Amino acid sequence: PDILFTLKLLKFPNNPQFNPNINWLLSGNHLPNLLNGEYGKLKSYSEFKQKEEKTRQLKAAEEKELRESEEYFSELETEIQQLTTKADAIKFIAENCKTEFHTPMFKEVMEKFEITKSEISEWRATHNEV
Repeated sequence: PDILFTLKLLKFPNNPQFNPNINWLLSGNHLPNLLNGEYGKLKSYSEFKQKEEKTRQLKAAEEKELRESEEYFSELETEIQQLTTKADAIKFIAENCKTEFHTPMFKEVMEKFEITKSEISEWRATHNEV
């Protein structure tokens, strides 16, 4: 597999139209030259497949994380739409926003219910959510 993989990737700067094929490889001394490294290092097909699989797994993990993130924010948006009181809004922000830097979603809720950061801090302090 390494020989065929290397052949497939073989390029010659002085012959950009070169189309590698098995007939070329078996003619002349091309096969021994390829094996001796005269056309460059023999490429590893198994390493290529491993890298390809790792890349596929990383992409799948990123896509899963994105889907989960979209679901999370969709659920938050639904909860936000159901908020009716300032007390509920403070509790919601305190429980769902763990930093002092609020996302636009939380800032909108704070503005809608006229909530200050100190009110959120006070709620966390009284509910051991520091």
